[in-house]
Amino acid sequence: MKKKALVGGLAIMLGACSSGTPQLVRGPAVDTPTVFLVVDMATGGSKPIDPNTSCESPLLDPRSNTKLTLVRSQDGFGDYEPEEPRYELLEDELLRIDCRNGAPAGRVSR
Repeated sequence: MKKKALVGGLAIMLGACSSGTPQLVRGPAVDTPTVFLVVDMATGGSKPIDPNTSCESPLLDPRSNTKLTLVRSQDGFGDYEPEEPRYELLEDELLRIDCRNGAPAGRVSR
């Protein structure tokens, strides 16, 4: 009986931890670049995303020079907040970006 209680309690705790991170993309973002770049903090310039690193921050839209700050990451994707309203994101949304190649993946809830 103790094993069942332990397993049940563990399942509840794991469910509570994972429920705070939205997983579903709400839809595509509008007017994003094909890929975002990484801001090189040493030089102030920008560089392509290194597919062998974890999600980096800040990122840069090379067309408008808009910087995006990483809010959270999971499974190779990062959810970013632009420094100013962009991409037709709603107030409660972030932009999901594939951290392996810098490609936008869509809008997600905060």
